[in-house]
Amino acid sequence: MSGLLRIRWAIAPEIAPRPLITCNRCGGLRPYRSSGKFRVNANGKRIDAWLIYRCVDCDNSWNFAIFERRNRRDIEPALLAALEGNDPALARRHAFDAAVLKSHVGRIEEFSDVAVERHVLERRPEHATVLDLRLTLEMPVPLRL
Repeated sequence: MSGLLRIRWAIAPEIAPRPLITCNRCGGLRPYRSSGKFRVNANGKRIDAWLIYRCVDCDNSWNFAIFERRNRRDIEPALLAALEGNDPALARRHAFDAAVLKSHVGRIEEFSDVAVERHVLERRPEHATVLDLRLTLEMPVPLRL
C-alpha cells in the first residue's frame, strides 16, 4: 500500500520588473520602479488611466498607459473605482505584467527573487512513498522551474 503526499508550492515574484527609460532629469538610461499609484484623467466623456513609475535615482515620474481616450461607458464601474482608489492588487497586476511593459518600452530589468509558500494539500500515511508536487504561479516569473 503506497502513501500519497500532495504538496502545492505557490510561487510569487517579489520585485516588479523595472522599465529602462531615458530620464530627462538624470540624462541617461535609468530603471524606473512602480509607485503603486494610478493617475486617472477625464476629458469630457473620455478617460485616461496610467500607472505612475518613478526614476530610482531622482524620483522623476513616467506614466505607463493602462488605457487612453476610452469612453466612460466602456469602463466597468468596479475597474474605475479601483483605479481611482489606487487598488494595490490592481497596481501589482499591472506592475508585474512584464510582457506588456516590455512591448511599451523595449527594455526592462527583471529579477529572479520569488517567495515560495508550501501548502500540504493531502497527506496519507506518515511514510509516504509517492509525492504529488504542484507548482502554481501567481504571475509569470523569469525563472526556469
